Amino acid sequence: MVHQPRRSRIDRGVGQYGFNDYYAVLGLPITVHMSVVRKRYIAIVKRLHPDVFGFSPHEKELANQYLSKMVNPAYNVLNQERERTEYTAILRLLAKRLIKGKQIVTPKADVAKKLLRSPNTMYYEQAITAIAEKQYDRLERIIDSIALISELNLVYLLTQEGYQHQEVAPLMTPQPETVSVRTSVRAAGSPSPAPSSNADDTAAFRQLLRKGEELVQQKQWSMALKELRAAVQLDDKSSRCHALLGVVYVNQKLAGMAKNSFQRAIQLNPKEPLALEYLASLNGQVPSAAKKPGTSSASPKTEPKKGGFFGWLGK
Repeated sequence: MVHQPRRSRIDRGVGQYGFNDYYAVLGLPITVHMSVVRKRYIAIVKRLHPDVFGFSPHEKELANQYLSKMVNPAYNVLNQERERTEYTAILRLLAKRLIKGKQIVTPKADVAKKLLRSPNTMYYEQAITAIAEKQYDRLERIIDSIALISELNLVYLLTQEGYQHQEVAPLMTPQPETVSVRTSVRAAGSPSPAPSSNADDTAAFRQLLRKGEELVQQKQWSMALKELRAAVQLDDKSSRCHALLGVVYVNQKLAGMAKNSFQRAIQLNPKEPLALEYLASLNGQVPSAAKKPGTSSASPKTEPKKGGFFGWLGK
């Protein structure tokens, strides 16, 4: 039986930490050259086109969902150099946080285990190429193929950041919460870090977040990005921080990255007002703060309040 696609969220590799693995969706290694992205996208579109011979009506609908919910969003990010650069930087930050949190990574696939034991870029690229050849041949196997490639991507990211594999490491399935240094250490039952260390991290995070928000209000987008990315490295569970990152990406014309940040913020806090406001705008909906745009200039009372969400949009 062919199952409905789960957007671009998977439960292995990069996906298990709440991030979309766009490289895995397109069957590409993180090292891929920009010129290959479009060629791969076109090949997938041809394979999933609703008029492909042999597809039943249900399979045509399913193929269309894979295209609209997974393949197209992945292509929109990876085919634009700036968005791809920002997206890849976020994946590298994930790897750094896992290493800092002493996360033990145990891949399920043998090919990923081999890469973890003996890191080799050529082997990594060849392994993904082999999987990608049949990635979209069978609709019911697409998710499994994406998950397998994502495991390889995660291992590659970790080894590139200096992760040291431990042969005797106990089997453990990472949970999203373990991305945080504080929760992962305590959950593992190991000695708790010194209270002063936690306090220092918390204080540093708050300072970075506060500085980042000030820079957003001043429309200093590049400087704000540096502060907020440093903050999210200390605490990936702050919906406010992800929402502010989204605001920065909007103003840097990185719509795909902005959506990712707003969606992550809402995942952490479904009521995060800043993310809800901007995401509605990006999706073409009328945000609550701008339901009557025609009256904004008729009366001072309808003007946006100072510091309002859309007051941060650059002109």
